Amino acid sequence: MNEREQPKPAGKPPQHLDLQSRELTVCIDFKSVECYLTLPLVQSIATESKHLRLRLLPFLVRGPDYGRNSTKPDKQLHLQQKNAYSRRMWRYEASTPQINLPLHLPSFELLNCLDTEPLLAGLLYLNEIGKQIEDQTRYALAVFQQIFCTSTDDHAMKRLDVTDIDHMIQSTTGAHGYLEWYALEDRCELVRICTKKFVDDHQIFAVPSFLYGGGKGGEGGEGGEGNNMLLHNNNEWIDEKYLQRCSRELFSFRWSSHLLRQRLICGGHLQESSVQRKRKKEKDGGEGGGSIPGKLFSVDCFVDIKSPYAYLALAPLRELREEYPTVAFQFLPFPLDIPSYLGYSKNKAEDKIQSKRSSVQWRAVRYAYADIRRRHRVRELMSGAPKKILFGTSKIWNTWLESSVLMFVQKKRPDLVDAYMDATWSMFWRRELDVENKDALLEVLRMVGVDDVLDFEEFVQGEGREIVASTRRKAWEDGCFGVPTMIVSSTKDGKIIRPSPFWGSEHFNALRDLLNTLVGVEDEKVGGVARKASSLLSKM
Repeated sequence: MNEREQPKPAGKPPQHLDLQSRELTVCIDFKSVECYLTLPLVQSIATESKHLRLRLLPFLVRGPDYGRNSTKPDKQLHLQQKNAYSRRMWRYEASTPQINLPLHLPSFELLNCLDTEPLLAGLLYLNEIGKQIEDQTRYALAVFQQIFCTSTDDHAMKRLDVTDIDHMIQSTTGAHGYLEWYALEDRCELVRICTKKFVDDHQIFAVPSFLYGGGKGGEGGEGGEGNNMLLHNNNEWIDEKYLQRCSRELFSFRWSSHLLRQRLICGGHLQESSVQRKRKKEKDGGEGGGSIPGKLFSVDCFVDIKSPYAYLALAPLRELREEYPTVAFQFLPFPLDIPSYLGYSKNKAEDKIQSKRSSVQWRAVRYAYADIRRRHRVRELMSGAPKKILFGTSKIWNTWLESSVLMFVQKKRPDLVDAYMDATWSMFWRRELDVENKDALLEVLRMVGVDDVLDFEEFVQGEGREIVASTRRKAWEDGCFGVPTMIVSSTKDGKIIRPSPFWGSEHFNALRDLLNTLVGVEDEKVGGVARKASSLLSKM
């Protein structure tokens, strides 16, 4: 039987964009590799969840919103490093049992040229005729595999027309009538209206993005702005107003999936046992201990005090250090050039803001600060971690001086690096420390017990700055382009084996896979994946 739908009034948001309660909306664009790798997550949630409506809706990604037209050498190198790293990690992650998808990566230039509006209109059609998430994901998977499983530069997507899309919809969902529906009005305009609605209502700026609504009657209570929501075990969920708009909570990027799953547990839509597999650590440090004499492996953890994500990563990195006592962990500075990719902004007198940021960059920055507060408060609730206060910074700080001071502590009192970082970072994020003031930083050194400071000023203005520049340059060469980045190195027969970088806390599990192989441990969670991971990561 043919499934057809009467046309909707042109220029108005489709009726199915009125988000209902107790649902998870996943915003995607077909040119995004991250969205492709997100589909198994969506499918698993659809299988495991109860009393939760899922759907895919379009969010059209356009143009160079993050300074991709910059001619600054640092920015050009940043993009080269990030693109190479992303392609390496996508290949690895696509091969893991959790995702297990075929992947052939076309060039970024080709992806940027793809017109995905007609394909995204197919999602609107499936939603409009009432097709469920299973049909939506089958269609999406077919589209993604046309893009990311074609092993030729003469890409198949260039030849797809509306008739081909109709055939894909018929073959994957059994629905007929897309051609007639598409011809009734400008459906690509509806895709653009959908995207604008998500921007206006929820401040979405990237894909994939997830919108979760607790709704009335759910265990999460009313999911509107300003309301605290309760966990099923009577813990308090996070009330971060910027992320909760129109009774929906925003989770952006695929690496928010763990946090999203925790939220679905709290709303009573997932069972804890199906999504939380906690890593067991023995008190005596048996796991990760190994039997290798000395520390033949090292992890250089590159951080910058002005990065909130680096701040949140400090505690998990120290836990990794305890987990792998045969591996040498070291915190090193990597001062960021934030204006090159997130624009420039600072507060002037009377709280006026001078800015050179696009609207997309502003949404990205505001989301980052709200997300980092949410993430730490979840960590507080789930693990009893110490409470952190985090205020947005009043300007983009020059952290070269503070980076030199960190190297001063590494030289004078390496045993006090943790104490120094705890003091400076917590004070900085409470807006109680000027990291461009050497006297203020000297006071922190004395406070944590670094007493040998006679050559402090000479070091931070001369040798220290040269060490930071050299360290940063070497990190670039090894693949670092942002923070936190963990670069794993190992030595064999006195030679340093090719370093492996891991960017962001979302790749801690991949880092563990490699460390487990290096120290000869088969972790109970990843099993035999560790050795495969080492092989894949070393070849990419």
